[in-house]
Amino acid sequence: MSFLKTVIDGLIHFLGFFIPRYWAADLENNRWRRWNGHAFEYREMTANERDDALASWEIR
Repeated sequence: MSFLKTVIDGLIHFLGFFIPRYWAADLENNRWRRWNGHAFEYREMTANERDDALASWEIR
């Protein structure tokens, strides 16, 4: 079981390099979130960015 977990963790780590690293809006916490292959990175969102993100969400 430990071997299988190690293989799965390695596969997730390897595939993390191919996941697009785009910033996603985290509107509840007023920040941007991005997966960097290992963990989430966060940065604060300006008022204009928040308005744009809310507008694009309402369009969908």
